[in-house]
Amino acid sequence: MDFAPQRILKILEILLWPFLWLSLASLPMSKLVSANLLDQQRNSVFQANFGNSDLRPHFAGKIQNVTVNVGREAVLECPVNHLGRYKVGWLKAKDQTILALHHRVITHNERFGVDHDDNRIWKLKIRSVAKTDAGCYMCQINTENMKKQVGCIDVLIPPEIDDLKTSSDVHVNEGDEAKLECHANGHPKPKIKWLREDKGNFTVYDRNNKRMIVSEYHGEILKLKRVQRHQMGAYLCIASNTVPPSVSKRIRLNVNFAPEITVSDQLHGVGPGANVTIKCKVEAHPQAINYWMKDAQEMLLKGSKYEISEEDVNEYEKIMRLTIKSWQKADESHFTCISTNSLGKADGKIQAYTYNPKPDPEDMLKRDSLPTPEYFDSSRIQDSVYSNHDSADDLAYQTESEKKSYGGGGGVAHRGSSQNRGHQSELDEKNQGPNGNPQKSSFGSSFFSNSSNSCHNHPNHLSIIQVFLLLLCLLHTLLVTSSLSC
Repeated sequence: MDFAPQRILKILEILLWPFLWLSLASLPMSKLVSANLLDQQRNSVFQANFGNSDLRPHFAGKIQNVTVNVGREAVLECPVNHLGRYKVGWLKAKDQTILALHHRVITHNERFGVDHDDNRIWKLKIRSVAKTDAGCYMCQINTENMKKQVGCIDVLIPPEIDDLKTSSDVHVNEGDEAKLECHANGHPKPKIKWLREDKGNFTVYDRNNKRMIVSEYHGEILKLKRVQRHQMGAYLCIASNTVPPSVSKRIRLNVNFAPEITVSDQLHGVGPGANVTIKCKVEAHPQAINYWMKDAQEMLLKGSKYEISEEDVNEYEKIMRLTIKSWQKADESHFTCISTNSLGKADGKIQAYTYNPKPDPEDMLKRDSLPTPEYFDSSRIQDSVYSNHDSADDLAYQTESEKKSYGGGGGVAHRGSSQNRGHQSELDEKNQGPNGNPQKSSFGSSFFSNSSNSCHNHPNHLSIIQVFLLLLCLLHTLLVTSSLSC
């Protein structure tokens, strides 16, 4: 009788089952407990090998988010327990791009890599992190029911000025409104601060149109109302966030206006032979053309006679200087400084003249201390005149031959009559002193005959004294005459 092997085993199990229960009942309790423990151990080994739910792979903790500066290395760690025969993969959460699978990197980006510690801590490494690497990444375990968790990378980016949205140099007319803009990119979003390059203060208006004088201003847009020339200059837009370094851009504000000229001294007196410098202050923007004119007809150029120069005070103010060398009276003129730019023209006039400086009082005192010269005697002139001729008759009378030629009458003398000659001889005798020398007159003709010579040898104030004395004499004469008539 041919039985299949399975049927034979089944028959043996049925026949032997009563004996098995009888043997288990006869065993002590300790033997029964140990057999039960052995059975549990066999079951746990089976579960480890065949995936019991309690010992299957699972995440030991969450992935910690990472914040890193651009250009540095970012590492995401995914802790896993009881991985067993399963594998770990990394994906980009946004587009499900597979980056790595277990020990193998799938992406072609060489900056990405994977690593692990004892098959428990699985790491995704990104070298030289770029802005595009920011985002979330997924760690997966390829169980029947896929297990996954997500970790994110925040890439910090230093500020960078956006030149397309930021103002370049600004040009406005004086009195208009100026608008300066500055925009920057970065993460976190940069903050904008405005300063003057020279660290000076400037005027701004708040939302309520309240005027404020500040040294710095915060905001992407800087508005300057009713701009004046002193607000001209360079402004710095500084962008900063928590990531160094901060960046800045220099924006120049140009305020345009027509030339204005200021002349401090409009009248100049110059001594002969001296060098004189005249000047004008010019304010203008954009830069003006400056030059000098003489009598509004001749443009002056730098040369042997004229020296022309300009001095910059600030970006819109200059000092024009004109030096006239070796001043002469012919140089007297109206000199005009002229400035012109695209917005207008201005001029300033200066008159220069020749003057003789007043005498020094010390020189006058020195002249007063000089000795008084001797008086001049008119009789000496007569003596010298007569001495140059043979006789007095040659001067005052006609010769005998001249008398005969004119009829022998008592003709008119050239210099005086015979009576005058006799009278003159009597005066000469009276004017002689005890020694027979001519006597000097204390007042009269000899005094005034010397006046012309004394003016040549004495200061001007002596002539004034002589006139004063003459007036006193005349006044005295008038008083005496009036008293006699009474």
